[in-house]
Amino acid sequence: MGIGCAANTARLILFIFNSIFFLLGGACLGVGIFVLVDKKELVALTKIDGIDKVDAPSLLEQGAYVLIAAGAVVFLVGFLGCCGACIKSTKLLYLVNLHCYGAFNMVPGIQ
Repeated sequence: MGIGCAANTARLILFIFNSIFFLLGGACLGVGIFVLVDKKELVALTKIDGIDKVDAPSLLEQGAYVLIAAGAVVFLVGFLGCCGACIKSTKLLYLVNLHCYGAFNMVPGIQ
């Protein structure tokens, strides 16, 4: 009985954390799409007098693409983790684990 309770608790915690990542990935994806669609308003908001060397629309567009790509990856991994926790699929959970392992191994290489 103790192993079953611990396994169910671990599965619940896994589901909660993956649902948080799922929602945060969706928020990043939404903000990135909003920035791409409504660039003119954001350029007007970020206009600073005296700085003409920075190309704000290009910088915003590149940031939006990065935000969309990162949000889509986090969104997909969170969704797969939630599905894997709900249906007890070890293959989906291994896929999420592989993605997290790859992301954490890539971080020290970026300086």
